[in-house]
Amino acid sequence: MKSKVLLNCFLSLIIILLWVNPTMASIPYTQTDIDQLTRTVMGEALGESIAGKVAVLNSIRNRYYSDRLNPNRKRSLTEIVRKPGAYSAWNDPKKGGNNLVNKGPGDKDYEKTKSLVVSFLNGLYADNTGGATHYRTTALKEPAYYNRNEYKGAPKQFTTIGDHIFMATPADKVSMNFTEKGDVFLNKEKALPYPNEIAKARDERNRLSSEMLMAGAGMDEDSLTQLASVIKDREAKKRRSFYEGASNIMNALQSGLGSLFGR
Repeated sequence: MKSKVLLNCFLSLIIILLWVNPTMASIPYTQTDIDQLTRTVMGEALGESIAGKVAVLNSIRNRYYSDRLNPNRKRSLTEIVRKPGAYSAWNDPKKGGNNLVNKGPGDKDYEKTKSLVVSFLNGLYADNTGGATHYRTTALKEPAYYNRNEYKGAPKQFTTIGDHIFMATPADKVSMNFTEKGDVFLNKEKALPYPNEIAKARDERNRLSSEMLMAGAGMDEDSLTQLASVIKDREAKKRRSFYEGASNIMNALQSGLGSLFGR
């Protein structure tokens, strides 16, 4: 009986170690992705507030995690923003594109936007669009495709941020939830691949960060980067503490099992 209890504890610990993976929520990116997202945000929302720029970045992140738009995560962030017709800033200038995407390293707008992109990719911002994958300017009418094919009859949520109206729908099957509150369409327990308490802690961190940044707390991009660094350091300490505790438990279990089986 005693050996069965210890064995169950051992198996439970293994499951927890596999389930609570600190890197699961991170979005994979490369230096090329940073560059392409920076240019995309400049072209799409250079004149917008931080909230407006973050909203565009969230549409990219949600497309990345959309099981309909990016099944099996085959497309990288760069491939998502450079898909023809996906983000109009990359279009030919005669077809709605612009030259802002041509700004590069050393340009003031580029460097400032890049800093925001890096902070975003490192998890500093929550989703302020409600899970949106599409948006249009307030000057344009609702696109006809919003009511065709997969979108026909599907519930939709619209969020206006600056000069853009963002559209979220369960039809896009966004499998990760980065919103500050419980998402309208996604079940948080199913959307997040780790325990609720960890998800809540991350959401609270994002909520506080977003409030400071979007309410105009007066933080410049250097301060944002420093804040992101502090948060990452704290998380690293928590992970070390977790694994140290897990290691101690493992040693105790091994010692107990060894005694039981005569080792």
